[in-house]
Amino acid sequence: MKQLSIIKFSDVNHKKKDWYDFYKSIKNHKINKAPWKNNFFYFPKAEFSIAWNNYGFFISFFVAENEVLAEKTKINSKVWQDSCVEFFIGFNETGNRHYSFEFNSIGAVYAAINNNSKARKLNRELLKKLIIKTSFKKGKPFHKINYCPWQIFAFIPFCVFMKKDRKYFRDNSEIMINFFKCGDLLNKPHYLCWNNIDYPKPNFHLTEFFGKGILETSTATKKQQVIRK
Repeated sequence: MKQLSIIKFSDVNHKKKDWYDFYKSIKNHKINKAPWKNNFFYFPKAEFSIAWNNYGFFISFFVAENEVLAEKTKINSKVWQDSCVEFFIGFNETGNRHYSFEFNSIGAVYAAINNNSKARKLNRELLKKLIIKTSFKKGKPFHKINYCPWQIFAFIPFCVFMKKDRKYFRDNSEIMINFFKCGDLLNKPHYLCWNNIDYPKPNFHLTEFFGKGILETSTATKKQQVIRK
């Protein structure tokens, strides 16, 4: 199981227009495990970074791939069929129940609470509280077949989680996490993950294969985080 220390940035104000500039100082982690490579042969480059403060998670994804599909524009549409990146999170005390946050390259988001094979979508109005920035024009569908790097930044506020789960967002807490890159309807479908999955067919919702994230106590300044890289 992989383990990741999640830096705390209390001095970053997510309400400011340039809040996503601080991502440049956070270490990237590769999404490069391909559990089903015998059936899905294409492996685009994908990386993520993550930090937190007392209000939510700061997450960024960087992707470079040979095809970018972005057809879904509505909240809670099937973004995993497009060029998609995903962040899943659960807690040790809640078993298989976990949250999934999935984004396509133009900022459409799907989010749900999952428990075994059941999924309950998060409220659309609640998901409007997410702050999302992308390399492309948000909400404008396109399909590009050539090499194309892209990036997406997201602030996921803790208020979108159930109240009973917000107690886990405190200093030194351990959370269960995994990060993914996929694209079901691309010419070359692919399924990549950060923490590896041992299962015969693509399934990201297996919490026993999540990695561990530790919410760091100390508040780091941007300068300190650059040094720690």
